[in-house]
Amino acid sequence: MGIGMAMLYPTLGAAVADFAPVETTGNATGIYRFWRDFGYAVAVLTLGMVAQMTQALTAPFLLASVAMIVSGLYVLIRLPNRKN
Repeated sequence: MGIGMAMLYPTLGAAVADFAPVETTGNATGIYRFWRDFGYAVAVLTLGMVAQMTQALTAPFLLASVAMIVSGLYVLIRLPNRKN
């Protein structure tokens, strides 16, 4: 997992920088990092509550899977296709 995250972070940061105008790259990167870190906190609390309410360990994994699929589809639909 550590190797995967080490490869993912620079890629996501570069994607934010690629799609932001040059004048706002720093601001966009800061906003991205805020929401990323805020998402970690919300996810921990949400998945913990789901596990507690359902008394099942599979429910939080299913919720995380669905959230990742939905967010991926959102990005696929909303982000413009950039061809170099």
